[in-house]
Amino acid sequence: MALSKSLTRGRRAEQVYASCVYLSCRTSTTPTEHMLLDFSQVLKINVFVLGKTFIQLSRALNITLPLLDPGKFFETYFIKKLLEKQLEITV
Repeated sequence: MALSKSLTRGRRAEQVYASCVYLSCRTSTTPTEHMLLDFSQVLKINVFVLGKTFIQLSRALNITLPLLDPGKFFETYFIKKLLEKQLEITV
């Protein structure tokens, strides 16, 4: 679908793939705790570039996304950072 809407033109394939996967995670019926930041870190893509691609993809496909509770992501992010700090201290 992204190809038919010319969303792949001028973008790296990884950006479009990651946006499609994140879009499917956001629209799935089972809740996932993935953030766009996670995808950008794994793929080493700027999170703002990936976010722009994601927004353009969701608008082009006329997909309305459910709102997310930011509290859940703050907790996940801070726990990850605390664990990283503890590992640095013990090593």
